[in-house]
Amino acid sequence: MSQTSLPPTDSANLTKQLDDQEINLTSAPTDDNVLSNPPDDDDPDIVEIRQQYRRFRVLIIGKANSGKTTILQKICDTTEQPVVRDQDGNSIDHRNPAEQRGHHHVEYEVTFASNPAFVFHDSRGFEAGSTGEIQAVHDFIESRRKSGDLEKQLHIIWYCIPTDGARVLSPAEAAFFNHGTGNVCK
Repeated sequence: MSQTSLPPTDSANLTKQLDDQEINLTSAPTDDNVLSNPPDDDDPDIVEIRQQYRRFRVLIIGKANSGKTTILQKICDTTEQPVVRDQDGNSIDHRNPAEQRGHHHVEYEVTFASNPAFVFHDSRGFEAGSTGEIQAVHDFIESRRKSGDLEKQLHIIWYCIPTDGARVLSPAEAAFFNHGTGNVCK
């Protein structure tokens, strides 16, 4: 198979266009550098994907105050507070996370009324550092991996790491990565 390349003038023009972009990859997302134009809903590929996969499930892991809710709000293009529901569909008070810190209710679904296609699961971090907490998250990942229902499976795992401390990963977090997450995509 042969590869084709852009003619030199087009390549130079593309390089110039990229050099002219003011994108700072080291800073947090702002309204200026976050995608503001969602994909075209008239695109047949987008329509087919949305019909086949009505819900996109994300596990978000990170310490308290690591910016998890802010990230979720940006993804869903909202400023509203999330709705948290337990396994039975009962609404849970999300406003007092300190009370639940260190307790993994990773099964709870976190959604935004304005964008219910995204379903998030929050592990609430590994502040207490117990083996049981790490195991609870691993068990959740494994059970979702084995689910026959594509909408129940995890589609992505995000791990939020605050960089305002001297130690980026706690021993409990390092243990989580050393154990691995299994083959989530299987």
